[in-house]
Amino acid sequence: MAFQLTGASGFEYEFTHSARLFQELPNAPGVYAYYKGGGPVSYIGQTNNLHRRHQEHMSDPDPCVRDHSDYVGYYIRGYNESQLRSDERDLIAGVRPVCQSDR
Repeated sequence: MAFQLTGASGFEYEFTHSARLFQELPNAPGVYAYYKGGGPVSYIGQTNNLHRRHQEHMSDPDPCVRDHSDYVGYYIRGYNESQLRSDERDLIAGVRPVCQSDR
């Protein structure tokens, strides 16, 4: 199930993959968004390993992401740390996820 989110810049990011909260994600770099179907986005991040970072979120003692999410959407991008961080910052500023403090 693909979906789009708009960053603060007005750019539309297409999240081409989606998985239920406790499904496995690929060992690939990308940007991800946790969300509830029909509800707000709870968290946006970027990583060089989607699988590992997803596991870290699921074992985090802070339940906010798990409590406010049914799905995780992601898109895979060749690993370019500055581009991943740029996408992440733009999306956080545009979407303002409910479980994310301003950085």
